[in-house]
Amino acid sequence: MHATTAYYPIHRQWAINHALYVGNQYAVWSDAYRRMVDADRVPKHRVRVAVNVVMPVIQTMSAMILKGRPEATVVPASQDLADKNAARAAERIYDYLNQDLRLVPMRLKIIVTMLVKGCCFAKVIWNHDGGPKVEAVDEETGEPLVDPETGEPLVDPETGLPIQVRAGKVEVEVVPPEQILPDPTARSWEDVGWLIHTRRRSLAWIRDRYPEWGFAVNNEPDEVHGTLEAQNAGLTAAGSAMAWQGQPVTPSEGARVNEIWLRPGVEFAGRIWKNGAVLTQVQQYVKVQPIDYLDARGADPDIDWHPFVMARCLEGARFWPVGIPDNIAPLQREVNRITSNIIEAQRLMSRPKWLIPNSANVSRQSLTSEPGEKVYYNSLGGAKPEAMAMPDLPSFVPQILEYMKGMVDFVSNQHGPSRGMAPSNIRSGIGLSLLQEQDAVDLGPLVVNWEGFEQGLARQLLMRVSQFWQLERVVSVIGHDKRIESFAFKGADVGRNVDIRIHAGSGLPKSKAATQALVRELVELGLYHPMLPKHRRTLLSMMELGIGDDYGRSEDQDHRWAEYENELMAKGMPSKVEWFENHPVHIEAHLDFRKTDMYRNAVARNPAVAMLFDLHVAQHASPQNMAATMVNPASPFGPQAERMMGQGAGGGAAGLGHPAPSNAGAMPGLQGLRGTKQNMAETTGTPVEENPTMGG
Repeated sequence: MHATTAYYPIHRQWAINHALYVGNQYAVWSDAYRRMVDADRVPKHRVRVAVNVVMPVIQTMSAMILKGRPEATVVPASQDLADKNAARAAERIYDYLNQDLRLVPMRLKIIVTMLVKGCCFAKVIWNHDGGPKVEAVDEETGEPLVDPETGEPLVDPETGLPIQVRAGKVEVEVVPPEQILPDPTARSWEDVGWLIHTRRRSLAWIRDRYPEWGFAVNNEPDEVHGTLEAQNAGLTAAGSAMAWQGQPVTPSEGARVNEIWLRPGVEFAGRIWKNGAVLTQVQQYVKVQPIDYLDARGADPDIDWHPFVMARCLEGARFWPVGIPDNIAPLQREVNRITSNIIEAQRLMSRPKWLIPNSANVSRQSLTSEPGEKVYYNSLGGAKPEAMAMPDLPSFVPQILEYMKGMVDFVSNQHGPSRGMAPSNIRSGIGLSLLQEQDAVDLGPLVVNWEGFEQGLARQLLMRVSQFWQLERVVSVIGHDKRIESFAFKGADVGRNVDIRIHAGSGLPKSKAATQALVRELVELGLYHPMLPKHRRTLLSMMELGIGDDYGRSEDQDHRWAEYENELMAKGMPSKVEWFENHPVHIEAHLDFRKTDMYRNAVARNPAVAMLFDLHVAQHASPQNMAATMVNPASPFGPQAERMMGQGAGGGAAGLGHPAPSNAGAMPGLQGLRGTKQNMAETTGTPVEENPTMGG
């Protein structure tokens, strides 16, 4: 199947845009070959210069989109605590998939294709043959497979080990628009009733994927649509011959494979597909399969019947979005023409034409551009060779060239701040932010479309995980503070919580220089206090200096240890307070943890956990430990820490969120803390170690 008449005009435009982007400025479209071909040859003295103004525009816009960092939040399916926890798990899994699938370089390829051709697609699939090897288990019970006769676990007869299978993995494929053939009667992408993903596959791939009839598929010559697809995508069929079960197969041997995705309830091929379907067609062979992605929890039949997510560039009065070169192409051709004419005029002025009388008897090869050359001729009647006087190039021609380049910037909405340039008299961070915000206004529609793509991509990723991650996996992610965190998840932890939202406007580009200047002004205004550990970490993160890990390494170690202590104490196990710890950082981490659902659940299971946290935080807040931190207690650690320090001299654990134990009421200072220790030991049955800084 090839591009029909309905798709011919847009395929031609995509080919022209691609040629302009890669610098093949003088290629033309051939209706006979349905692809771009080289233009007719011109005489040698004619100049054809290609000044590519399309590529810098695409690169700048790509960088601006990538500079934005869309912020995603998973909306819980309900207000139940289980759904809230599942939504948090989904956010962490999404962060993991971003890093594991290397989506950043993939996004760059999608963005460039989107800007050049107007759109691009991401296909999110589940590869059952990918992922790590795991022990085979029963899909219903989750137990290892056993021999029904002996009841023993099934083992591989060759290795003697339990049978292992691939756990599967999520994969994202970048699909250029020329491979997608949607329902031509649809007015918008949301109204599409069916679509075809068509591409040429090698015979080896077809035989491996469809062994029931793959060997009956014959090699077919590359079609017109296949040639256009390969040319636009920059694909080549290179490589040595391969062998498939004794049959030689070269990379050029293949056939077109069409995946036909049918929306539930659509009419196609003379019948109504009530539940939708996926039809794979290769030549005369067709394989019909159900859409298993609709079986996922939270799946919406109106949007989840196919695995494609569309990235749009600029909306136009047509089905397909508009690419950037659509509007720049006339200016690009004019820039090339004017530049070529200027160079031709310069060559004529430096090496002009000559008027040579026939009677002078001068050879055509005698006149060259060699300096000091002597030309001998016959002087008959005073006739001699004379150089033609060439008129000077009009002064407005270079001005027209600069005007055309300015028009390119105007049409593509490219200005100084877009290229990282700002007026020399603007030094304020707020001023730089205002300039950048004003420059990004024209980029707003494109960013809105990109945020919609990110939201759709995230939804598809989470749906694949929810449906197919049947076994628990340990995933590692790099957190916002550049720490590696590990979690154990499985698809059931996500459940139906796949409704992910991208914060509107979070994808707009941000200037690092403007942000750093703005941070300095916020500190000067007193809105942030660098002495506060939380504020200090926030400021370093906002400024993106790349030195946050080294600058705050000691503080970061304290924060990580405090989080580990939170996990210990949530399980009812005490943790010893050391004098050399950064106590304000620990207090902040413990108080933040006590505001979480995890802490409240731990207290509900074991009320002694609350008293354990009271004791631990009171020890950190004692005057001795705060003095050992070698930080001025009057510094703005925050009202909570100051209250804690004030209570350390005579309040015991009172005021920390729970009433003080009865045996600590009359004990001031350290005696009150010892009373709390004794009460804690009696309550939990666990001895609490003495802290040397607490007086033993």
